[in-house]
Amino acid sequence: MKTIAEPGLRRFAWRRGVASLAVFTLLAACGGGGGGGGGEADSIGSVQRMVADVAGDSTGTVGEPLGVVPGIRVVDGSGAGIGGVTVSFRVEPGGSVSPATAVTGADGRARPSAWTLGGAAGTQVLVATATGGGEQRFSVAAMPGPPNRLEAVSSLAQSGEQGGAVAQPPAVRVLDAFGNPIPGETLSFVVEQGGGSISGSPALTSAAGVATLQAWTLGSDPGSNVVRAVYPGLPDVVFTAEALEALALSIESVQINQGTQSPSGDVDLVAGRPGLLRVMLKANRSNTARPEVRVRLFQDGAPLWTEIIPAPLSGVPTDPDLSSVVQTWNLALTGDEIRPGMSLEVVADPQELVTVSSRDSMRFPVGSGAAPVQVRTLAPLRILFIPIEATAHGRTGGIFPENVENFLASTRRWLPTAEIQAELRGTNFVTDADLTDQDAIGQLLSDLQAARSLESAGDRYYHGIIPRVSGLPISGIAFRPSFPSSSFRSALSFDHLPGAAETVAHELGHNLGRMHAPCGDPDSPDPNFPYPGGATVMPGYDVTDRLLRSASDFSDYMGYCRPRWTSDYTYQGILDWRRNDPLAVAGDEGAAVDADALPRPGLLLWGRTGANGVELNPAFRLEAAPVLPDEDGPNRLRGLAADGRVVFDLSFAGVTVPHAADPAARHFSYFVPLAEADFAALHTIELAGPQGRASHVLEAAAGSGPAPAKASEAMQAVRQDALPGGGLRVRWDRARSPVAMLRDRRSGHIMAIGRSGDLSLSAEAVAGTEPELLFSDGVQTMRATPQWQEK
Repeated sequence: MKTIAEPGLRRFAWRRGVASLAVFTLLAACGGGGGGGGGEADSIGSVQRMVADVAGDSTGTVGEPLGVVPGIRVVDGSGAGIGGVTVSFRVEPGGSVSPATAVTGADGRARPSAWTLGGAAGTQVLVATATGGGEQRFSVAAMPGPPNRLEAVSSLAQSGEQGGAVAQPPAVRVLDAFGNPIPGETLSFVVEQGGGSISGSPALTSAAGVATLQAWTLGSDPGSNVVRAVYPGLPDVVFTAEALEALALSIESVQINQGTQSPSGDVDLVAGRPGLLRVMLKANRSNTARPEVRVRLFQDGAPLWTEIIPAPLSGVPTDPDLSSVVQTWNLALTGDEIRPGMSLEVVADPQELVTVSSRDSMRFPVGSGAAPVQVRTLAPLRILFIPIEATAHGRTGGIFPENVENFLASTRRWLPTAEIQAELRGTNFVTDADLTDQDAIGQLLSDLQAARSLESAGDRYYHGIIPRVSGLPISGIAFRPSFPSSSFRSALSFDHLPGAAETVAHELGHNLGRMHAPCGDPDSPDPNFPYPGGATVMPGYDVTDRLLRSASDFSDYMGYCRPRWTSDYTYQGILDWRRNDPLAVAGDEGAAVDADALPRPGLLLWGRTGANGVELNPAFRLEAAPVLPDEDGPNRLRGLAADGRVVFDLSFAGVTVPHAADPAARHFSYFVPLAEADFAALHTIELAGPQGRASHVLEAAAGSGPAPAKASEAMQAVRQDALPGGGLRVRWDRARSPVAMLRDRRSGHIMAIGRSGDLSLSAEAVAGTEPELLFSDGVQTMRATPQWQEK
């Protein structure tokens, strides 16, 4: 504020704006355009300026006319008023002024008749501008109008624990008609419902126009609580808060998932296999709590470590679901941490940051101590991969040392294993089977099992890898035995990766006793599969990439639907099978140690029964560990002497092949130990069962010669030829010997089985071996050492 005295004028005051005094020059009213006429008085009189004349009121109310409107005066250099000057008026930032222009009177004065303030509280400005330039600014403090309405600042509806304070005490803003907050007003707050209490009422509005309660404590009973904010003459503001029962948290489940787990957590753990610890918490009501979970791991009672798991989400679920991958507190465990003797202590909210009614159920186990965890130790899963060389197609299964692990990818994920001992046989298994014929593939599987019966296989699973030839009708086939002690541990899978990895796991599942899951219309689905459509139901932990897979995305891998994972039903079934495998328990790297399992002379007896009858392959005399039926059944295998004496008598059921062309087919492959006297007496081998009969009878050669002469004739019909590069071609008379077998004397491996009468072995198949040719007329075995030279 500045005071100016002009000659002949009264003292007055005005507010200085940005430019409180504008001085500008007007052209002289007289005088030539070019001369220098005129003296000092003329120079002073030619200068005019605009000054405040009436200061006006310094304050006003928004939306209302100002009581005293400021005015201006235009004067010359001597201070005399100048009349006839047009002055414009405008207001900032709102409101109105009338009139918008005025002409100074003879005394140089001009003044609007009215200035109505705008709706925004704060500084408002009247700007006066004289024609030709210059302006004068007058500022007014616009005050809010009278209270017009109340506005809630805090939440109108919230919740809190019974007997506890709400998170946001009620807060109300008092506004005028233009929405300006009004400070210094008194509001009252009243508890209307719920029986709670408040503090800080009545309350004065702040500079922002807000009146806030200090606290609102809800009633002691669950239910609705109401507080009303009251200002005379205005509608009330009603605040509600739901008094909730005290928050209660509990640990509902603690389980470890190593590929899958049941809802009750009763799937056994495998020692040495990684897993995911999942802790499921439950709340009695909705909440926003984010409790941590503390896990302590013990081994044989000694503490190993303590880990803190942060909350995975805001709010502990009231209806938690283990099938969800996001509703549990998770912690990855290594295989070294999962072993017999482990125990766990789990505590929710260990720092007690969450207010709860009780902590009794927030510890596992309840009370004190650590809970023991059941862990099973399993023998390694031993698999012998065998490349299948298919001479009818000129192709060999594409498995090599560098890609063996790729064939095992799904097995590692889905099967209950900690250690897999996989071997790749160095020599191919050669067959002349037509791989476009599903029945011929079934026969090839039988041949592979025959080879297994003749080798020291122990608990190994023989898995042949066949080439993916054009027209291949199935991607895999396997035996499904009925007992863990069964020696029927052979399967075939095609070589097309990455899909072959799933096929290997699926066929191994059959070898381990599993039927098909009911998805994708498989033959002979498992009637006891517990979940509709072959579903997996529970999430599965991927031990390879350490991710928890959602159950809703997968079907059980023993069905035909994709994508695939394992159900807890299949996983536990295989785990139980492996636990009860006597060979795996007793074996040392797959080699049997029982004296009864030592190799001895005997006969390979193999074949199959089915809807179209029975098939009895020629018997072969070799040395191997005994392989006998696991159970009696409707079929009989008997060896008879010429006088009818029984040399051996086996009752058996046979083993199913889920992917066989004939669903009714049952295969058998046994090695029956015989004494030398039994060999000498054996005359007839017969197979009899509900599907028919078949037999092999030792016959004399043409004329009246002795039986051994027939064997001699058969061997004379064998032709051996060397192939370019070091291979071998063998041709024989199928009528005399329906099956030819090539055996490596060095390793004992069966290198090839042929049925066509013409079998070619590549140099790769015979490299590094000592081959021995075996033929059989059904009862008697004939041997020959290949004699050929490379051409």
